[in-house]
Amino acid sequence: MCAFNSMVIGGSIFHHKCIHKVTWVSPDHYMENQIDHICINERFRCSVLDVRVYRGADVVSDHHLVVGTLRLKLQKYNTRNPKVAPRYNTKLLQDPPTLRAFQIAFRNRYQVLADLVDEDQQQCIEDLWRERKQVWLDTSKVTLGPQQNQHKEWITTETLSKIETRRKLKDKINSSRTRAARREAQRQYNKTNQEVRKDSRRDKRKFINDLAKKAEIAAKQHRMKDLYDLTKKLAGKKSSTSESIKDKHGNTLTKQEDQLRRWGEYFEELLNRPPQPIPVAIPEAELMLDVNTAKPSKDGIAKAIRNQKNGKAPGPNGISVEIRKGDVNTSMQMLYEIYAKVWEEETIPGDWKEGHLVKIPKKGTSQTVTTTGELPCYQFQEKSAVKSSCKD
Repeated sequence: MCAFNSMVIGGSIFHHKCIHKVTWVSPDHYMENQIDHICINERFRCSVLDVRVYRGADVVSDHHLVVGTLRLKLQKYNTRNPKVAPRYNTKLLQDPPTLRAFQIAFRNRYQVLADLVDEDQQQCIEDLWRERKQVWLDTSKVTLGPQQNQHKEWITTETLSKIETRRKLKDKINSSRTRAARREAQRQYNKTNQEVRKDSRRDKRKFINDLAKKAEIAAKQHRMKDLYDLTKKLAGKKSSTSESIKDKHGNTLTKQEDQLRRWGEYFEELLNRPPQPIPVAIPEAELMLDVNTAKPSKDGIAKAIRNQKNGKAPGPNGISVEIRKGDVNTSMQMLYEIYAKVWEEETIPGDWKEGHLVKIPKKGTSQTVTTTGELPCYQFQEKSAVKSSCKD
């Protein structure tokens, strides 16, 4: 069949041990065979670097994992998408030992930065913001680590330990030298696998019941945001957004360059309004209000940090609210130095002028998205996720 279709079997090209070629083991662990293959066109035969079997993959099957290493030359395609800042695992800050470690590392990094800067040395606002931003990011990277998508958060630590035990039994099966030892290891593996599947079903059932109870409590207390988040997590499906838009004439735009150009035209028309032909006469105020024009105080900055809500988007800089709340006093001191510089020079860092535009369909257009999947620009409401440091 492969010769008729001008194809090559990858497993027949490279020399490996027999244990790295066998892809199937009979249930009695007596017969072994090579029945799974990776086929590739003869034109790309030189692109295949290696094909072998990895027996250590714990997939609960009598087939082993076949992996092929390929080398392809792909044409570079520049999507021009902005670089997304990494998000950090801020949930670890709820653990007291991790929180203390974060505070110690954060204060030490800031103290080193403060000692290096001379009191008489004048720093520009860009350098001041970049150095202090790096303190937040470096501390979060070392102490918290990047945020990882946990697709199965309902699995408990006890079940995870049994999964690790099952994985070790899989290695024991592969390293067994006699049929009796392999048969005994397979028996233990099957028993552990049954326990893992049973515990996983129990954990998932308990997780869903707990979410349902929390949703009922949130509905009784009229906490609509929590109710929406819990319902969305229970449904387990993400709402699909439309990737295509229409121009002024109703033509569908599918290319990214055309969509970006259309969004530029839309915001240019939206934000640049022509001046009014007749100037509006604004009368002078009879009473001058007593407005405090002094620079922000440390107490006011600390209060603003504490009053911010958790779970908000960090923006392009990657500094979330939870990170600043990890050590309010040090964050307050760092922001006070930046705000004081902004107040004196009347300029802000260039990063504060950046933001992410999020397309959110307006109310009443969801049916249009479902039926056609296409929306003109004016049916979206724009929401800019600017840097949260500017909102303090």
